[in-house]
Amino acid sequence: MSNNPSNGKYAVIIGAGMGGLLAAAALSDTFEQITIVEKDVLPESPQFRKGVAQGAHVHALLGYGVEAMNELLPGLMSDPYAAGAVKIRRNFDIWFHDAIGPTPIRDVDILTPSVTRPLLEHVTRQRVATLTNVNLRDSTKVLNYELNNSMKVSGIHVMSNNKAELISADLVVECSGRGSKLARWLPAHGFGEAPCQQLEISMCYTSGFFSMPKDVNENGKACLMLAVPPGYRAAYLTPVDGDLWLATMYGRADDIAPRDHAGFLAWAAGLPHPIIHERLIRGEPTTDLKTYKIP
Repeated sequence: MSNNPSNGKYAVIIGAGMGGLLAAAALSDTFEQITIVEKDVLPESPQFRKGVAQGAHVHALLGYGVEAMNELLPGLMSDPYAAGAVKIRRNFDIWFHDAIGPTPIRDVDILTPSVTRPLLEHVTRQRVATLTNVNLRDSTKVLNYELNNSMKVSGIHVMSNNKAELISADLVVECSGRGSKLARWLPAHGFGEAPCQQLEISMCYTSGFFSMPKDVNENGKACLMLAVPPGYRAAYLTPVDGDLWLATMYGRADDIAPRDHAGFLAWAAGLPHPIIHERLIRGEPTTDLKTYKIP
């Protein structure tokens, strides 16, 4: 079916991750109707999902990001705190170590939440759902763009419940992230190849959740450790919602943290400073370890 929009009325956003949700908030004062389409089945509670491949790993919000999100969705940051996210004062609650060594602890008057990605996305999606002109459709796969006679994008073709459909729009916003097929669709529609730069990063994250003794918080909260050349190992350990700690180990080349807990702890012992290893050996793993590789 087609909704036959006129200029400035209808917008379609591809992807219901953080980019798509915040794009909807940004457009909600400009367009009469906004539709977000998402290929995943969206959970009703904070859960990992296939379309967010890095969802099990540490997500750090920066100060300006928090300000922007609160501006787009007023009061948004109160929601993760109410659900158990941990308040982190930059750089007072973070023990930071780089090639020079531990940095001085100081309060720069910036408050950010230490929160799991599933919870952050969940509370943001709940806020966007309150916008009366935004409609969110999950289990909907985008097949391609629709072009009008002027070769301008005028909508998207989707598949939902095994039925093909055209959703017409005055504006289409691509927020599907790593799963985007835009690079294939552009030449298929005669626009030529998109310029591409490829860098070999060879990085892998290995992460897991731990329960920690209560006195761990007394010695500071999060620990961020950057790699010290010529080594490749880095790590982030931080308290998050659920009264848990999330540990992410960053390895490069072939120096990758294993996915068994004994190997994970042994790898952490090889970090430039022992503090993260000393904390982890006092904790109890509560989940399996997960990896995410960036070639």
